[in-house]
Amino acid sequence: MGDRSGTGDVIREAIATGEQMSRMLDDAFGFGVQRGGQWTEVWRPPVDLVETAQEFVFRVELPGIDKSDVEIEADQRSLAIRGEKRQTREVDQQRFHRMECGYGRFERRFGLPVDVDPDGVEAKLEDGVLVIRVPKVSTLSSRRVEIQD
Repeated sequence: MGDRSGTGDVIREAIATGEQMSRMLDDAFGFGVQRGGQWTEVWRPPVDLVETAQEFVFRVELPGIDKSDVEIEADQRSLAIRGEKRQTREVDQQRFHRMECGYGRFERRFGLPVDVDPDGVEAKLEDGVLVIRVPKVSTLSSRRVEIQD
């Protein structure tokens, strides 16, 4: 059987390259997505991602969104945030003069460069900012091994 030791690395690199290309296209062309042959605007909440020695910290701007409208999914190498910002209708017959606020479904996916602990992920939504703490898997420490008689 052939050597498969680098297969996982190649797959991770391909996924990371795809995510990077997707972000570049989104940034260049205004976050558009083609659905059913038509281009529609997609709302993408801005995200800050900070890495410390122990964890990754995501700060996601979600003004006007209830926590019940947000879903977070984590595995060993990625985090996905999805949800919906609903448009409120205060008057039946509205005539908009300006509409700058984004609404609709969103999904953000992030590949992470090291293994994380999905069971240790914590999230808190306060004042329109979702803070997600994703702990890194602690590295194995070495230990001295005694030789038995």
